[in-house]
Formats: sequence, C-alpha cells, structure tokens
Amino acid sequence: ERVEVNADKLVLTRVAPSGTESAWEFNPYWARIERHQQTPNCSVLELTSHGERVAFGKFLTEEEKASVADRLQNVLRTFRETGRVPAT
Repeated sequence: ERVEVNADKLVLTRVAPSGTESAWEFNPYWARIERHQQTPNCSVLELTSHGERVAFGKFLTEEEKASVADRLQNVLRTFRETGRVPAT
C-alpha cells in the first residue's frame, strides 16, 4: 500500500498479490486518519472523508500503525493550516 499526499488529493493505492491496483482518492482538506482499537493489541487504520472509509495498513505492527497515523495526521493538519503539504 502507498499513501501519497499533494495539494490536490490524497491517494491510497493498494496492489494485490496478482498485481491488480485499487486506488482511493480523497480531498486532503477533508480527509481524516482514524485509528480504532479493536482489542488491546489490535488496531485498524482508516482514511475517512464524507462518509467513505478505507481501512489500510493491516500488516503493520501496532507501533508502525501509531507512527503512520501520527505522520499522516501531522501532514493533513499542516495542509489545513497552511495550504501546503510538508516534505516527508
């Protein structure tokens, strides 16, 4: 999976083992990253916007999920405050 953010869109791309790509596009101003704790040791990351939800990062460790969620939240917050996507 790959998450790309620019001033026009946030794109989540998933490549299946067969090579088939699926992509979801969100407006970065409205997109939110959510981390839901399902059990004490298992959480789910979701990108959300206008009622659409896409889970991603299922194979990440809990520490990696926390890091990805924090980084994306910071990128999206900076974009909403400044109109610019910070370099990562």
